[in-house]
Amino acid sequence: MNELEKLMIAESKKMAIEKSVEDKKVEKWHDETLEKLSFLENYDCELDNCNDKSKIHITHGRQMIEIALGSVFGAITIIGVLLLIFRRFTNKLVLATSTSMDIFVILWIFFTLCVGMMCVIYSFLFERDGHLLLYLSQYVKNLLTFRFQAINYLNMIPVIYRVHMFLGFTLFLILPFSRLVHIFSGFALPIYLVRKTQIVIKKF
Repeated sequence: MNELEKLMIAESKKMAIEKSVEDKKVEKWHDETLEKLSFLENYDCELDNCNDKSKIHITHGRQMIEIALGSVFGAITIIGVLLLIFRRFTNKLVLATSTSMDIFVILWIFFTLCVGMMCVIYSFLFERDGHLLLYLSQYVKNLLTFRFQAINYLNMIPVIYRVHMFLGFTLFLILPFSRLVHIFSGFALPIYLVRKTQIVIKKF
């Protein structure tokens, strides 16, 4: 046996050992994820082929997509809100016509976005296996179908996510009492493009 053959045999053994170690890691991750998902059986949730590793790998992929898109669009939105806050406090005309509710709403939105970015960071550090998406999807599913099991899934979600959800839902509650209600006037956009410029005067 020459040196080349010995080298090839040693390399093949090395690859076999590495593959074995990697398979053990995947198997361990798979078992841990299934253990985390075991609570679903207690609430009559449908989880087809739960023992199929491909299902979990798909969920893991979606989790990483959520992290990537959340990071990009979250950062863009925060920059936009910061520009709006800067304009509101530096433009004398805008500040003079702003109400306390206007300032409260824009700061509330900014705080909600910051907590959302914290959720993205938390997902990247601790929740990359995909089980969190299953919790959230089942929570939304039960919430939209008015099932009491929704609270069970909500309890499975980390506190930082619950804070973010509270801030987001509260924003919808205060929408009718703020100028955010004007977002529905977007359907009349063609009219705004041709009408005369309005002069806004605040009563003191």
